[in-house]
Amino acid sequence: MTDSEKLTYYEYWLTKKYWNAEFAIYMLFDYMKIKKGWEDTDDYMQIMRSFHDKLKAQMANEDAKHIFGMLVTDVERWDEVTDIWIETGVDTEESQVKPMEFLEWVYKKGYQLPYEFKQFIGVADVEEKRLTQREAERIDKAVCQGIGQTLWDEYPNLNNEDMQYHHAIQHYGGGKGYPADTTLRRWLSEVDPRSVKTGRKRKL
Repeated sequence: MTDSEKLTYYEYWLTKKYWNAEFAIYMLFDYMKIKKGWEDTDDYMQIMRSFHDKLKAQMANEDAKHIFGMLVTDVERWDEVTDIWIETGVDTEESQVKPMEFLEWVYKKGYQLPYEFKQFIGVADVEEKRLTQREAERIDKAVCQGIGQTLWDEYPNLNNEDMQYHHAIQHYGGGKGYPADTTLRRWLSEVDPRSVKTGRKRKL
């Protein structure tokens, strides 16, 4: 094994100028397989082929041409009207993709990427920050609702707006972080004992 191969699997491939297009697709699928804990079965092989065909079809679109270092097309149909062969898609076995452009493109399409790949295209820190913000908001919600429930137990006549601006909600429930926002109203309405819906009255 060479020194470069002693790097992690994903870091090693980031040292390459081009990737074979079919290999690039299956590398993404392998990562998805690891994340989902799939085993090699007949069903797995069918899913893998479907994944390849779907991404291959997306590669054939106009917006994907910039990802190729070398684009080879499948020529599979003769058009008798124009008297020429019709290109029907991308030949992934023969085509090459540029790693940076390919990874940016598939990321925008919503495909999952290993951390090394996300770091390579500069989205790892952005995602980490987004996750941190979501976690902070989840904690704020839990604390805010807990305080709200406690206060409503003691002061059952408080309305939602009074609760939003209560000292305990503002200072300990994260309320200061959501000024002029509907977020607090929504969180508190979920635990407001006065907003509990009852069943429909039966007709007499």
